[in-house]
Amino acid sequence: MWQMISQPSDVRLACFFITISCKFSAQGYSPYCFKLAMSRKEIADYLCMANETLSRLVSCFQQRGILSAHGHEYCLLNPTELADIAERNK
Repeated sequence: MWQMISQPSDVRLACFFITISCKFSAQGYSPYCFKLAMSRKEIADYLCMANETLSRLVSCFQQRGILSAHGHEYCLLNPTELADIAERNK
């Protein structure tokens, strides 16, 4: 847990989406587009960050063309860049 919260928030979010993507893929679903039952507040709480921080990061990732988000549906548009962000502080 400590290792996770010591990571920058963008790294935590990138790792979250990569993990979710891998889990959906392992279950035979698309690893790139998925619908989450979690609200943004629940995701923010899970990642130990403020809801505003999560919203800012999702908007930033959308502007950079890394992902698209519509309600509970997320699509990974550039998984390579997402992986680069996730690996930045490891």
